[in-house]
Amino acid sequence: MRRGTMKLRQFGYLLALLSGLTACASNPQPTQSAEGWQANIVDSIIRTRQAKTLIAALRASEIESQLKTTGPYTVIAPTDEAFARLPPGTYEDLLEPNNREMLVSLLKYHIIPGRLSVADLAATGQDVMSLQGSTIDVSVDADGVRLNGYRMVRSDVVARNGMVHFVDHVLTPEAAQFGT
Repeated sequence: MRRGTMKLRQFGYLLALLSGLTACASNPQPTQSAEGWQANIVDSIIRTRQAKTLIAALRASEIESQLKTTGPYTVIAPTDEAFARLPPGTYEDLLEPNNREMLVSLLKYHIIPGRLSVADLAATGQDVMSLQGSTIDVSVDADGVRLNGYRMVRSDVVARNGMVHFVDHVLTPEAAQFGT
């Protein structure tokens, strides 16, 4: 009897170990530097090399420090190609000091309080509230999750203080006049 109990206990440990490994494999892990620390949202975006224009805008708006230190946030990051789709001169105009408030509003529209994976967004199947105060339309079709009708080109980039999803267009609240 003792031998059977021992085998059951070993089997239980094995199951627990496998369950833990499965959970780790299915949950995205935060990005890490060569030194091994977990990257914040801004550093995670920089590492992808897909959104240099967004990083410059975050720095100009002074939102960068918030995304490095607080959270959790979900950032919908327009790629460099997304910013290139804006009408000529729009991005440059947003970077002008007298347009800082408009730039901050646009960038906060791309930030959602909390850490939401693409699966979380798909499960909601409804609008989510941005840090700016307007809603972002979430829909799911055969191509995956769409935000305001635009597709994600990369998702679930995990950071220490949030999550990043990349989109192929700059999102704008309906009331905004950005020309996208």
